[in-house]
Amino acid sequence: MNIIYFFPEYGVPMFNWQRMHIFDELKRHGVDIETFNPLLYETPEKANEAFVNKLSSSRYDLLMSSVCYEGMIFPSVLDKAKQLGIPSLCIRWDNLTIPFYDRKQASKFDLLWLTANETAWMYDKWNAKYIFQPYAANPYLFKYNETEIKRKVCFIGTPYGSRSLMINKLTSKGIAVDLYYGKNPELKEEEERIAVKYEMVTPGKWDIILEWLKFSEGRKMLRGSILNRLKGGTQLESNPCLGRYPSQDLNNIPLLYSQYALCLSSTSTNHTDSLKTPLKIVNLRAFEIPMSGGIEFCKYNKELSYYFEEGKEIIFYRTDEELVDKANYYLKKASDRELKEIKSAARLRSEREHTWWNRFAKVFDTLGLKY
Repeated sequence: MNIIYFFPEYGVPMFNWQRMHIFDELKRHGVDIETFNPLLYETPEKANEAFVNKLSSSRYDLLMSSVCYEGMIFPSVLDKAKQLGIPSLCIRWDNLTIPFYDRKQASKFDLLWLTANETAWMYDKWNAKYIFQPYAANPYLFKYNETEIKRKVCFIGTPYGSRSLMINKLTSKGIAVDLYYGKNPELKEEEERIAVKYEMVTPGKWDIILEWLKFSEGRKMLRGSILNRLKGGTQLESNPCLGRYPSQDLNNIPLLYSQYALCLSSTSTNHTDSLKTPLKIVNLRAFEIPMSGGIEFCKYNKELSYYFEEGKEIIFYRTDEELVDKANYYLKKASDRELKEIKSAARLRSEREHTWWNRFAKVFDTLGLKY
């Protein structure tokens, strides 16, 4: 199968993860993904014209796009794909936070893949055909390495909001946390950044704020952002229990998740952790950790509890007291055998249900594509 992917990218981790996660795994199943980066052209108009020509001159089984916004991918592209008999798929990685980007063109795609269910009602209103599926993880990249277990908690990523708060609560109680964040001189991210000719076209800041006011999830994000700014944000507290290490290459992350007794993950988005009822999210990390044989440790998330069994494949906490108590138990009292049983179970569940191939197979079936 040959897929042409309309993929604005800058050559930084925020975009590169798709190559290592999705492209690699699908390639192993005989699916080739050819990318088209519109940002390499002088203007959106020239980019869309070139893309239409590409569709006409080659044979593709599927047109895939990471954007739905009409300022990036023009209606003429989708019209041409339909004329050529090429089904179109748009993957909405962030339909929870910015669904309004999709209002005008959602119904023009043959299928939208939503990664959050909360805003699905909007897509119903827009007469869009969609399926809901969360993120996944590449089992060939995120391997489980059975090594000696480090009796510490780890967090890999940028510490802010609820993330910093979790870390502060743990270290203040004498619990060792290793944080992997910050510039790593061994990573050449800036040198690998693609020299684009224009920036992604999106609505303006105030347009986004006005759109957020129109739906409950948006209003939550707006309140959370305002409260966070008023509080000056949540900063990491200096503590001898906090170990600081530079960011790691994606190839090194699975080994880290495999090694630690517990791996912190956040389940709220856009600073809404400061609200009485935060806006819950299931992100990429939620699948990378268990696929690596890591024990995911996070605040209870109802959706995530459908994907992994509590106490056997994932560890949830519901209160600050549970956060500390469970960390102490798994770091100091649980046997290596108990920890390894959870790690193995998390890996097996991930391999069985949460690979990118599983997700895309459902997409192909929905579109009636042979693979």
